[in-house]
Amino acid sequence: MRIIVCAAFYPPYRGGYAESVRLLAEGLHARGHAVTVIASDAGSEPESPVVRGVTVRRVPAWNPSFLQESFPIPRPFAFWRELARARTEGVDILSTQTRFFPSTFFGFLFAKFYGIPTFHTERGAAHTHSDSFLIRMCAKIVDHTVGQLVCRFSDGTIGVSDAACAFMRRLGAHNPVTVHNGINADWWRRPDTFVRADGFLRIVFIGRLVHAKGVGDLLLALPRLVIKFPALRVSIIGDGPYRGTLERQVRALGLLHAIIFHGALDSGGIRDIVWQSDIAVNPSHCEGFPRSVLETAAAGLPTVATDTGGTREIVEDGVSGLLVKERDIPALTAALARLLKDAPLRARMGVAAALRSRRFSVESMVQAYEKNFASHAVL
Repeated sequence: MRIIVCAAFYPPYRGGYAESVRLLAEGLHARGHAVTVIASDAGSEPESPVVRGVTVRRVPAWNPSFLQESFPIPRPFAFWRELARARTEGVDILSTQTRFFPSTFFGFLFAKFYGIPTFHTERGAAHTHSDSFLIRMCAKIVDHTVGQLVCRFSDGTIGVSDAACAFMRRLGAHNPVTVHNGINADWWRRPDTFVRADGFLRIVFIGRLVHAKGVGDLLLALPRLVIKFPALRVSIIGDGPYRGTLERQVRALGLLHAIIFHGALDSGGIRDIVWQSDIAVNPSHCEGFPRSVLETAAAGLPTVATDTGGTREIVEDGVSGLLVKERDIPALTAALARLLKDAPLRARMGVAAALRSRRFSVESMVQAYEKNFASHAVL
């Protein structure tokens, strides 16, 4: 098959969305398909016409700060021109990624105009969460107009979790199929011979620093924990527009000695810190299928996470981690304390987490996409 993937972001942009799209595109290429990714270029990505066999075409885009630099708006005519260029080389199916990105809407319109079968992948499981009332309202409007159009009238729909599929049904999708994101679990697995560098108790968070990720809730849970566990250290991996706010919160809470902001790291740098850690935490207010939770599970870390979106499809509460209600800071504090004080429990849950993570392989993900695409493609 010849496949066009319309994506808001693509590596070297860092984040779970971009990494999942990359693994899908490269996996389809490895199985013999011709894949072209058309992605927004917000000004930081170098020109890379072919990356590991995948043709990547980057379209100039605006990435406004008032939208937390999370909503790239490609120049419409440039995006359409790249779609037309890819179409001249042949296309059997067009894949869009997440309902609210302009790249999804442009790809959807192009496919309908030229009669190309479309398959939409939804990577969210709820309306966008933000501390901005304007962003929340705009997001709901987009979801119930553009998002509803894409979910209802695409030829096929895929959700990255059961929760994402349920959300799509509310937006009008008829028969969405769950295809979980996959990872290379062996790459994340901590070697048996690995030796920790120090005696600290370490918690790690991985994610983009925006309000919806709930890092502010985590910081509010930490003062009591730091008093009870003086050896506690917290690594925050990721960057984003909320970082300055979080750093000021850390100073106000007197936690500078216990918290390290590492910024955005490549996968190798993230893995090094994860291997040094004891517990993973994900206090997010909304998730589709949190990739970072899956990766830390593969490394053998128990997770304390909010029970939102598809998180419970990764974390089995009481077995491979602990789930708490989002925004419930006392519950988050209690769950972290329970694991911090009980090393045997951490070890048992870590083993269970690693075993569970092996259900979510890149190979099974790509094969599922291939099967669904083939059922709709014009061959």
